[in-house]
Amino acid sequence: MSTIGHHVTTTRALYLLGALPAVLLALADRARALDCSNPITTADMVTCASRDFDEADKALNASYTSAMALMRKRAPDLPKAADRLRDAQRAWLAYRDANCGWAAGAVDGGSMEPLVSLGCKTTMTRARTAELKDVAKTYE
Repeated sequence: MSTIGHHVTTTRALYLLGALPAVLLALADRARALDCSNPITTADMVTCASRDFDEADKALNASYTSAMALMRKRAPDLPKAADRLRDAQRAWLAYRDANCGWAAGAVDGGSMEPLVSLGCKTTMTRARTAELKDVAKTYE
């Protein structure tokens, strides 16, 4: 490569690297400004569905942690109860993921696949959160 060609390539690379932070900031601003009550594009729908799932997953983890803590505190005479809940939760997570993978398989490879998967996971996660809240109530 000639010196001039190398200089042009280096200059382009530096220009692109210099523009990268601005592009990333613009994308971050767009993500924050996204109105999930009316997503327009498939990408927006996936972003919103992902946010819904993240919220549902946080609630699930909080309910699970609460149920485990209450079980350990209130049922010391049933030492295996918490272990069994832990095992059930692990099995449930695997089931949820497999079940939603199967459900999304109906649109395998299409733009709707992540929406179907995330919607399924969110619905199942919210239902499991309600179950765990009921479990926790029995130990309050």
